[in-house]
Amino acid sequence: MRYAATGRQAAPRAFLLCLGTLGTGQSVPMIEQIRSKVRAWPRTPVGAWALGLIVAFAVLFVLKVTIGFPLMSFAIFGVGIVGVILGIIAVVRRERSLVLMIVGGLVGAFILFWLGGELLAPH
Repeated sequence: MRYAATGRQAAPRAFLLCLGTLGTGQSVPMIEQIRSKVRAWPRTPVGAWALGLIVAFAVLFVLKVTIGFPLMSFAIFGVGIVGVILGIIAVVRRERSLVLMIVGGLVGAFILFWLGGELLAPH
């Protein structure tokens, strides 16, 4: 079963196609196209490095806060920033990794909020 509609007819026909395949066990081609482009784990070296550095940042940060790991905070945040920058490069290069995008976005937002808080109210 192929789906070839374009333009204004694409959305209603795709919706009807979805309704027509409910309970039949058939897959919807449009959803299969999207599903085939998005992967769970990164497959390129840049994406793998980005995810590794982001996870390393999270582990080092938790160790620093809980047991006072003897590593300077700016070095830990440097690891996180490099990981987020590599993640952005990987996404721009069409790395569609769900884990990389979600985790990278959360860590990037955390670093921005932390840095903003330190600049606005230093101690």
